[in-house]
Amino acid sequence: MVTATPTLRMVATFTVDLEWPDSALVSPDQWGQCDAGALTATSVLLGKLNHAKVKARFYVLGYIAERWPEFIRQIAQSGHQLGSHGYWHAREEHEGDLFDQRTRALLPSCEGYRSPYWSTTPRPGWSGGVFFRTLPYQWLKWEIERSGIFWIHPHDLYHAQVGPLRRRVFFCDPWKRLDRLLAEVDFTHV
Repeated sequence: MVTATPTLRMVATFTVDLEWPDSALVSPDQWGQCDAGALTATSVLLGKLNHAKVKARFYVLGYIAERWPEFIRQIAQSGHQLGSHGYWHAREEHEGDLFDQRTRALLPSCEGYRSPYWSTTPRPGWSGGVFFRTLPYQWLKWEIERSGIFWIHPHDLYHAQVGPLRRRVFFCDPWKRLDRLLAEVDFTHV
């Protein structure tokens, strides 16, 4: 008699880099231009995570924690963890932990750190957002299950229809893709 071998299903951790798209490209005094879209996208993302009963770790820029402390508290009160992502998302932040300490002081709790500039994935230069936008869905799902991590930025969701370059970069409806991932991938509690 042949018995079926159970398949092991990899559980993945859902992480969010809470930064705005221009934070790495322009000076902080210009970031305010995209705040509304990013806050809206993050609020919708929170709703989807809560509905799917998925808990995530949000790596937060200190700038955002300082500017929207109530929003950051709402994330924590929803059961999600918070981690430091530096303060300004600036290259100078590699010169010490002053920026990390500044951000940690602004967070209600801090459960980790993600570098604001160096890759945290096995392939340098590839963030979860790149995978999310460009990989065919089955490859994306396989990559998440293989690596055990899903990494996204709010601007991966709300910039889908902005500008001709963005329209060419996105090969999917980001919200539908996110809904499908939340339904099909077993995301563990961080």
